[in-house]
Amino acid sequence: MKKTNIVLSSFNGEKYIAEQIESIIGQTYQDWQLLIRDDGSTDRTREIVKSYEQRDSRIRLINPETTENIGLVSSFYELVKSERADYYFFSDQDDVWLPEKLEVTLESLRKAKLSAMVYTDLKVVDAELNVVSESYLAPNPYINTSLKDQILTNNVVGGVSAINHALAELWTTDQVFIHDWYLGLLAAAFGELIYLDLPTELYRQHAANVVGANQKATTMQAIKEARQQSSGFLSNYWAYFDKIKQLNLALLNSQGDKLSQEKRQLIEAFVSLDEASFFKRLKVFKFSRKNWRATVIFRLLYLTKLGRKS
Repeated sequence: MKKTNIVLSSFNGEKYIAEQIESIIGQTYQDWQLLIRDDGSTDRTREIVKSYEQRDSRIRLINPETTENIGLVSSFYELVKSERADYYFFSDQDDVWLPEKLEVTLESLRKAKLSAMVYTDLKVVDAELNVVSESYLAPNPYINTSLKDQILTNNVVGGVSAINHALAELWTTDQVFIHDWYLGLLAAAFGELIYLDLPTELYRQHAANVVGANQKATTMQAIKEARQQSSGFLSNYWAYFDKIKQLNLALLNSQGDKLSQEKRQLIEAFVSLDEASFFKRLKVFKFSRKNWRATVIFRLLYLTKLGRKS
């Protein structure tokens, strides 16, 4: 039997974490281990986790003696690297998994012959788990799992994603601003990025995660951070694209020598757009974003470098 690790990074999650753990315990697939790393909570989160650890031998807090806050990406990186498994499922602390989440995702992940990441849709709910939307991703018709599209657009939501060991082996740096997008890039570059068009969890929206206090590493959080560091539309835009550029550079720096020539050239074409001449920047037409409006804006700004500070 192959080993399945569920990894959860907690931070001041006392209000909802028990409900999330209960939803994991209630999965139809039961052969799993839940590894939790607490990232410096100051509330009762660690106490709650330790109570579950005593009740269920499959649940373990990997840092019972340390309380260092290292941030979400580094915390998940430590969790994945702490213990080898065949499959790794990422879990947020305040959502609720639907009963067949592990079973249906594993079915797809086991069929993958290469480095692979599988992710699914989600149901959006409020703080009391009332359904706000039956789908989180379906309103966006642009779900493309190719490398060309993953370079610029992230559809992967970490809490409904899972990777196999082959992909985990390729994850060698935590110096990225968002782990789910980076892993999606790795999967698209070296193997398979697979989307299952069905919801597998209740994605809770509440006051804490709107402002990012629970450390959800979503693309929207990155946009908000970029806006806080700058003012005006163009400054916001370029600050955010600097983050995307850094994500792609991280892949080149850590695994670039393993890429096929075609895929390496594709990523290099994007990260070199800033320094390229106008005519070389015409390569921007290779790339698309999540819809035609976003694509037109992206191509226009990169061609003209309007508002781009040197």
